Amino acid sequence: MLLPDDTLFRGAEKAMRILLSFLFALALIPQVRAATVADFRNLGFSPDGRHFAFMEYGVQDGSGFPFASVFVIDLDRDAWAGPPVRIVLEKEAEDAREAMRMALRRAAPTLKRAGIAPLLTGRELFHAPPTEGTEAAITATFTGWPWQSGDARWKYVLQLSTFSMPGGDCVSDVAESARGFALDVLVGVEGRRVRLYADRNVPASRHCPIAYAIDRVIRFTVPGGINRTLPVRDVVIIRYGHPAFEGLDQRYLAIPVKLPEPSAR
Repeated sequence: MLLPDDTLFRGAEKAMRILLSFLFALALIPQVRAATVADFRNLGFSPDGRHFAFMEYGVQDGSGFPFASVFVIDLDRDAWAGPPVRIVLEKEAEDAREAMRMALRRAAPTLKRAGIAPLLTGRELFHAPPTEGTEAAITATFTGWPWQSGDARWKYVLQLSTFSMPGGDCVSDVAESARGFALDVLVGVEGRRVRLYADRNVPASRHCPIAYAIDRVIRFTVPGGINRTLPVRDVVIIRYGHPAFEGLDQRYLAIPVKLPEPSAR
């Protein structure tokens, strides 16, 4: 049974969340501004290409607390290979190095079990950092290999689209609601469209995502993999934003995709 003070506290807490979310929504019109854009660190692939790991880190807006999170993904299952490690140091600091060290130490067993090799980071086929000051990338144009650059027969045009979707951890009765996303690719001169990925739900771990961008595309070549079933693994890094104290906090998702072979004609 809740005591009167508990009832008042919870009611006030909910009212404050709704008020903050409403103010966030107003702040996003007409221009989205980032509160904390986490930095991204590629931690590498396993030699067989099955696992990929990355870290995001920075300093939280509002509190000023440094944070770091490590994610290890099983690319075959498109699922975490182990529970994500999330570290927040509840003290103000100029950088997140201590949080990064702690996150890496805590994630070490999962990284070792997955066989993550720090030097096997693959090649970036595309990168659109948020520091460019341009609109968030919803289209990425690239080729799979350097020698195909400039040849339209081998071109990929990756396209990101978003849509309203129930889920996430959103406060009800506010202007913004959670959004999901999908990835399509146009292939080669003929522009053949292939659906690569589409959200089926919006997990609470994304908080209340309302904006997405293509951050980078990474290709990993399996060592000695020319005669293997999976000689390459492609991963799209998506940057997503959810409301925070000073605008949008931006974090990362790693989406494994299978890029179709372009026509050589």
